[in-house]
Amino acid sequence: MADLVKKIQPNCMISGRIWNDQGDFMVMGDNYQPEFKMGVPWQTPASMFDETWSYRSWQKRSNVEDKVNEKIIDLLNIVSTGGNYLLNIGPKADGTVIPFEKQVLEGIGEWLETNGESIYNTKEVAFQDQEWGVITAKANKLYLHLSDYPQNNKLIIKGLNLDVLDVYSLTDNSISLENKISDQGCEIYLTNEIINNKYSTTIVVEYENELSYIPLNLIEADENKEYVLSSNNAEKYHSYSGHDYYSTKATVIKMKWNVAKNISDSSKVKITFASRNDDEFKLLINNQEYAISSLTSANNQDSNLYKAIIQSVKLNKRINEIELSLLYSINPHKGMDIERLGIMIK
Repeated sequence: MADLVKKIQPNCMISGRIWNDQGDFMVMGDNYQPEFKMGVPWQTPASMFDETWSYRSWQKRSNVEDKVNEKIIDLLNIVSTGGNYLLNIGPKADGTVIPFEKQVLEGIGEWLETNGESIYNTKEVAFQDQEWGVITAKANKLYLHLSDYPQNNKLIIKGLNLDVLDVYSLTDNSISLENKISDQGCEIYLTNEIINNKYSTTIVVEYENELSYIPLNLIEADENKEYVLSSNNAEKYHSYSGHDYYSTKATVIKMKWNVAKNISDSSKVKITFASRNDDEFKLLINNQEYAISSLTSANNQDSNLYKAIIQSVKLNKRINEIELSLLYSINPHKGMDIERLGIMIK
């Protein structure tokens, strides 16, 4: 079926609900938001009420504003982590929409009328979790969604270090906010002039040059001036693999490490690991691809050994990115299935 769809319309995206790893994007379980980083396009299908996808005359309906707030927070959490939000309602048998659900949709729409710029065509950023809310991004813009408005009017974006051009309220760009970069991150001083939205207030940070931030899992050199990377200190990216709704399991499709700047001119990178599958892998160091060779060993529990020694690697960025993943992406949902992984940089 997937081949037939692609033959008729090559640009058509196929939902992961086709199963057998044939989908172009993954669809979470109903009303489910992943608790880990996803490495493929994904979507959360949500219903107005967790109990049902359809109309029920006996459905208990809460306060409209509470439900609007619930759905806007869900929208923000999903979009800020790279997902698409699909919201379902349950019309009656004659096709009419229940007044409660109509009011909820209108409430979400009113918020989007003034805040939609911070939602549509935005992307996720790999910042640390923030106490006050979540962040979305576009080119040279960060959108701060304040679902928990700071009581002292001081907003801190932890780990952020960049050249700020301007900070202002999305609903009123005439209100320019004072800000500074400190050891804590980017400090923004809110004012009482800002209209605090009852659902989520959006603050815009415009910046120039490169977006620079300190990742949560920044790895420093040890006492021997060496970097030791493993699956334990890796940032893992996931997908799902399976053949039906109930058999899917989360798979790790990529591992990533953020390494602090090396003071030497060049480094040597040594990587070894084992895999029970006959796969090919690639190692990216600051977006430069390096080959990893496989040495089959009958004495290694029927696993393939993989190794590579890379000389004269430049680690001269403030934060260097190292990624390990499968070489071919014919099946982007297949897990890496590796063990005894070790990467030594010195």
